[in-house]
This record gives sequence, C-alpha cells and structure tokens, in this order.
Amino acid sequence: MMSQEYDVFICHRGPETKRNVVSVLSGMLRSSGATCFVDYRMDMGRHVESEIDATIQSSRVFIVVLSPDFATSKWFLDEIVKIMSIQDTQRSAVSVLRGILLSKGITPFVVDYGKTDGAESELNSDIVKAIENCRVHVIFLSENFVRSKWCLEEVAYIMNIQGSPGTFDASRKPTVLPIFYDVEPSTVRFQKANYDLNEVPGSSEEERSGWATALCELSKLRGLEYKTASTVDEDKFRSMVHTVVRMLNERHEEIIKSAVDFPVGLAQRSKEIERSILDCASKSEESLQCFGLLGMGGVGKTTLALSIYNKLHSEFEGSFLSLNTRSEVSEGKGVVAVQKKILANLLKWREDVWIKDELHGRDVLSKTLRNTKALVVLDDVDDRGHLDALYRPLRSSLNPRSVVIITTRERKILEWAKSTETFVLERLSKDMSKSLFYWHAFMRPKPPVDLEEVSESVIEACDGLPLALKVVGSHFYNKNDKSYWKESFMYLQKNRKDVFDVLRISFDGLQQNEQEVFLDICCFLIDEGEDLACAVLEACYETGRPYLDELENKCLITRYVDKDDGVRRIRVQDQLRDMGREIVRQERRDRVWDEQTASDILRVELCVRNMQTITLMERCERMGGDVRHCGHFRRLPQLRILVVNGSWCSERSFMYRWLRWERAPFQELPHGLCSPNIGVMELHLSDIRILRMASFPKLQHLDLRACRDLRRLDSSNGGPADLKYLNLGWCQIIDWLPEDIRSK
Repeated sequence: MMSQEYDVFICHRGPETKRNVVSVLSGMLRSSGATCFVDYRMDMGRHVESEIDATIQSSRVFIVVLSPDFATSKWFLDEIVKIMSIQDTQRSAVSVLRGILLSKGITPFVVDYGKTDGAESELNSDIVKAIENCRVHVIFLSENFVRSKWCLEEVAYIMNIQGSPGTFDASRKPTVLPIFYDVEPSTVRFQKANYDLNEVPGSSEEERSGWATALCELSKLRGLEYKTASTVDEDKFRSMVHTVVRMLNERHEEIIKSAVDFPVGLAQRSKEIERSILDCASKSEESLQCFGLLGMGGVGKTTLALSIYNKLHSEFEGSFLSLNTRSEVSEGKGVVAVQKKILANLLKWREDVWIKDELHGRDVLSKTLRNTKALVVLDDVDDRGHLDALYRPLRSSLNPRSVVIITTRERKILEWAKSTETFVLERLSKDMSKSLFYWHAFMRPKPPVDLEEVSESVIEACDGLPLALKVVGSHFYNKNDKSYWKESFMYLQKNRKDVFDVLRISFDGLQQNEQEVFLDICCFLIDEGEDLACAVLEACYETGRPYLDELENKCLITRYVDKDDGVRRIRVQDQLRDMGREIVRQERRDRVWDEQTASDILRVELCVRNMQTITLMERCERMGGDVRHCGHFRRLPQLRILVVNGSWCSERSFMYRWLRWERAPFQELPHGLCSPNIGVMELHLSDIRILRMASFPKLQHLDLRACRDLRRLDSSNGGPADLKYLNLGWCQIIDWLPEDIRSK
C-alpha cells in the first residue's frame, strides 16, 4: 500500500520528533480529512526505495521537519533531493491558483491533480464530463505540455467545443483562458521548439493535424504570460484569479440572458432588484439588509433569487444559498442541518461541526459570524420558527454590508423579518405568457395557424404562472394533432382547481416507467448526484440517464453543478416536487420518505404490501410497533429502495436495488440485506468490517466512506462485473482489496 497517493508527505528523523511533533501534526491533518504519509521506516538507514520515490511523486504537499540530527542521515538527504526536484506545473503555479480559487468559493477541477501524467492518451468519461460542465477552462501551456498526448487531446476537445456552436447551448459554451507558462504564444501557434508535434511518440498524421489546429486557435485567444524567472508571483496570481472571476461573471450574465430572453423578462427584473440591493447594502452602516421576494408558488421567486445570487455572490466574503428551506427543514434533516450548512459555507467549516440543538445553533451562529460580510438566500420560508432559527442570528451578527434574501408566499414572514424592501412577483402578462408558452411548445415565437386558437385557450388555463406555462408548453412540444390539444384543454378546464391540476397534465402524459422515475426523484433523489441517481434508476428500471434526459426535456427536472463539490445534481422545482408527492399520498401510496408519510401510509396493510421505497428515521415507529423491527420486513415484499438510520432487520428481500444506511451498527451485512439485485450501496460511517462482494453481482456504486473498522472487500467467490464507483475515503485500516478492484 506504500505507493498510494497522499495529500501530505511528512519527512522527519528520530523517535522524539515523531512523538512530539509528527504524531500530533499528522493526527490534526487526518482529522481535517487529509491523508498523510509518515516515513516510519526511517531507522532502516537504506536509500530511498522505489515505492518511497513513487509516494513522493504522487503526494501534493511536503512537510520536512528539520531536527538537529536530520542532516546526518543520507536517507533523509536523498528524500529532500527527491522532493526539491519536483518542479512540475501542477505543484507550482496550478496548485497555488487552485488554492486561491477555492478560497474565493470557486470550485476548480484540475485534471490529474496530484498524479503523474503517464502515457495514457484517451480522455476518460470523467474528464470529458468535467470539460463539458466547466464554464471557464484555464490551460497552462508549459514547456513540456506537448509531451503528453492526454493534454493535447484535452486541448483539442475544449477547442472543438468552442468551434462547434451547435454542440452546446449558448449558456453552457465555456470560456477559455490560455496561460503561457515559460513559452511564447508564437511557439505554441507555429509548433516550434518544444512544441514540435512531430516529436510526440506514437502519434499519427491525423492526430498531429488536429492538435496543430487546436493549438493555433488557442494561441490566438487573449491570455496571460507567466515567466517563472522574472514575474512577481503574487501580482500574477492576483491577475489570474481576477481574470477567472471576471470570466465567470460574464458567463453568469450569458446564462441569465439565455434563460430569460424568451420567456419572462427575468433579466430586466433581476437587474432592477440587483441594483436596488447593492445600492442599499453600500449605504448600510447599522445592520444587514433583508430583501423579500413575495409571490404565489410557480411565479418565479426561486429562479429570480438564484439568478441574483449567481450575479452577486462574488462581491461578498462568504455566501450561502438554501433552496427549498421549508422542505429541507421538515423532511428529517431539521433546522440544525441548515445551521451547519450556513457555518460550512460562510466560514469554510466542515458540515459535521457539533451543534447540540436549534438553540445552541443560534448561539453558535451569533458568536462565530460576527462582522462577516455575507450574502445569504433563504428560499421558500413559511414558518416563523425557521425564521428565528436561521435569520435572527444572522441579523444580529453579520457585517452591516451583508445581504439576506428571503423568498416566501407569506407576507407575514417578511413583516417578521423586517425586510428593507419587498419585491412582489405577479403573474405574467398575456403577451409574456404567450412568449414563454410558444417558446417551449413550438420553439418559435408564434404557433402554427391551425393551433393558434386552442393554444391561446391552454395559455389562459395556465393563469400567467411561469412554471405552468413552461411545463405544459413542454408537454405539447412535437404534438401537432389538433384533437390531442383539444382533449388536453378539456382536461385542464375540467380539473383546473389549482396549479397542481395544471401541472398534472404533463405527468399524465409520461410513459409508465417515466412516471415511476419522476416519483422516485420527487421522493428520494432531489439534490442527489446525477451519477448516483443513474445507478439507482438503472438498478430499478434497467436504464437511467435516458429517463433523466426525457424528464429534463419536459421541464420536470433540471440538472445543475454543485459549486461546493463540482458534482452534477438533480433538482425539481418545489411545485413539481409537491405535486409528485401528493400523487403518492393520495393515489400510489407506495413510497415513504418522512415521518408524516409513514404515519399516513404504513398503517394500511394493502399499502404496506405494495411498498416499493422507504426512508426510516429514528422516530419512525409505525406498523403496530417499530417499523425497523426485522419481523415487519416480511410484509414489504415489493421493497426496492431502503434508506435507514437506526437498528437493523434480518428478513431477506431480493427486491432491494438501493441500500443507504448511515451509521449501520452491524460488522457484516445481514443476510436479509444481501439482495443480488442491489445496484447502489451506501454504508458510510458504519461499523462494517468485511463486505462479501459475491452477494452483489449487479453492484455499480459502493460508498464505504469513514467505515473505520473496515478491513477487507472479499471477492474470493466472485463479485460485481460492472462496479463504476468505489469510495473508501477515511477507511484507515483496510488491508485487502481484490485484484480486480486494485487494477481499476
């Protein structure tokens, strides 16, 4: 295990140094989530072995503890020589730029960060996905850049996106910033000196031609020049960061424009509110400024708050966006979880900071956030208790130039918050309603002549609500049969009691499996990673991503990149989420996601027998006793998704597809949970010691983070053939991995 990658390499000599300094330092680093290598073989007195050399090459940060007798050992002098000889771009300019961007709240993806380059030339799917998801690409063109076919392929792919306007929509087309690192732009443009592509081993004429075109186009872009011998690092890095931030802000402008040109005039409304917010905040000297966005569900409050947040957050020291606060607080996570997120985002703390309860959380927020200049968005607040727990501590502690934006359907919430200004969002005008609907239904500003009359009737039924116009319009896309339009309009007329009934037409138009996928997302997969969601859906329905694509095309879900971790996640607008859950409560009654639905649904025997998906928290005690008791699981023959926090069962079900069990108490997975159909298993922070992989031939996603007692993954009798994701972070004593996993 010596040659694995580490965050920190600690070089030291002598047992006293190890006891008094190194053990304490390495312990503190590990508690912060960093992996550390400490050279415990220092007393062997041999030259640096190949595995030590490999560890040095793959480590990111080096700490050398210079004790009085350090220089008397050739072993440690050799280590220092190895460490000081590492002068590649990643460990110098790139690592510094990465750290500064992270401190600014910008999430960078550094290709192959902390690893040696190797000879691999083909871009894997993770790299391609990262390239496509990033809004700004910073390319360091160093002297040795063209020695890597991988780097050349990355440049070709990035520049191909730039040159293919039909490949991506305008809002996702990235911006490219070349940094000429000890090379001249002309050297890159004409492939001279070190950039002679004929010297690239194993390359074809076709490959060299493509790389030459990409490098030529890249060198013409406005970039930055960096000379390691003469440039003052601090000034140049400040210039790099400023350029990246400016590019991101320009991209935010384009994203907002692309989202609202056709529809709603959101850009103009956003600019008005943004101008008002900045004007008020700049003049504030006594307390933070609170702004309210007030309006009925589906009118665009969340969309507007999100666009303003994206535009303004870089103006503040810290920022936090809480989407769907009402839902997040009420569904088992609680106010304390949101309080932890506020601290994590504004102070860059870990989210597992200890907070005893809501009152303690208020006190921690008040004391630790004093004079922090921050932007905070609390979306969908409808409870004064939530306001007191989350907003009051901010008001009493944040810097007077801070801004809090609250979106709500209740005017009283903003009165209690004493908002500086309230912006009321009304329904759309008739003309704007037509523009939005026609864009989603026909992808053009006017409908076909034969559908003009019926489409106006449908627009009227949507009552000026942007969400309804968008979803219903997408439902009619590519539907040219006039009779279909008339039947759908009759349905809307007959059932139009509230926005749910208007949105329901889009749900009813889905295929059966699409309906099931949508309900699974509404109940369990909101804000989950796209890759995890795909693995769950593939386990349940044999395919995943095509369903997500179809639901996104119909405007029933969206996908976004989480700025905190760079993960692409699933989002559902709260009105659509509530509609989906209401369908489950009133009709399907086959999913349980919180204590209230457990109380309403699990007491009915027929519902129990048909139950497909269930989330169990510590307080869920239904079904005539504790629902987590093993005997009750015989009554759940259709159960395929199980999310648990508590004790365990032993009754076996072959239907399980997704098992999430945080802090599971067992040392080996109980027989009752060993379903051969499981595709996703998450057991982080659990007591498990051994996992027998032969029980899970269809497993694709395995998360065992922080299972500190885990010793081995056993595949002696077989294992999954298509494991795509494995997370063993902070599994510190694991001593055996199957060969097929180690080779991946």
